[in-house]
Amino acid sequence: VSEQDIATFLTANGGTSVVTIAEFNESTHSWGPWGSFTSGNFQTSRAYMLVRITEGVVSFKGELQQGTKTFIAKRDRFGWNPVGNPYPSGLSVNSFLNTNLEQLQDGFKALYVYDHSAPPGDRYITVNFINGPRILSNTQGFSVRVGEVNNSGSEHPINFNNAMRAHSAGA
Repeated sequence: VSEQDIATFLTANGGTSVVTIAEFNESTHSWGPWGSFTSGNFQTSRAYMLVRITEGVVSFKGELQQGTKTFIAKRDRFGWNPVGNPYPSGLSVNSFLNTNLEQLQDGFKALYVYDHSAPPGDRYITVNFINGPRILSNTQGFSVRVGEVNNSGSEHPINFNNAMRAHSAGA
């Protein structure tokens, strides 16, 4: 979904006593603070951390995404940025990496997908041309580490396009 109002989303899903959202701050290298992210709009292709305090479903409303999307990743400190598959379809890891490789820091040319079931300290799975799934599921969030200052300064465009969209029985 694109540009969904956060206050409307929270109200529709039971309010902040049921659902809480955090966004990542690259300059402080931290999530949160929890519950402070309650207004504005969700940004296309940006990942957020969302926790539902009670069991249940979380629903989003808005337009399904297609076409070219660009997320401006920043490097104010370490360069880690949470990104989200903006499409209602799978995302080809190889296509994404081939398109965005020059924006990623040397030694970190991969996607990092959080796995809550993994042991603490090993919760990020490295997904690259060799390791991990070939297709990420729809709306899947992941992190990338952008490189040092480039021609655009500390801003690094992370691009998505329809050619990256993939379909699989497992996606």
